[in-house]
Amino acid sequence: MGDSHVQRPRACRVSCVCVCVCVCEGVLVWDVRQLEAHGVERYPFGRDGWLDLACDERAAPEDRPVVRVESSVALQLELRWGRPAHPRVELIAIHPTAAAAAA
Repeated sequence: MGDSHVQRPRACRVSCVCVCVCVCEGVLVWDVRQLEAHGVERYPFGRDGWLDLACDERAAPEDRPVVRVESSVALQLELRWGRPAHPRVELIAIHPTAAAAAA
């Protein structure tokens, strides 16, 4: 996931990537609002976990985001997109990748 458009996590920048984490329940909510390609590398998840998140460019807010998630831990991804008044939601089970678990 070494694409040049992937940004490292910083202090909360909602315009970059909007995520909400509930580690105790193993849930990551990703509210995709940007149309441009974007993502985060090594996003911390829990004590020892991390995630690489990437989203491809979209033409319109209603287009389902094409996302890639590499994780060192199992979790539930709640993917949200669309207009804020009428969001669309999809739940996706994420399993640790072999490369991520070994890192």
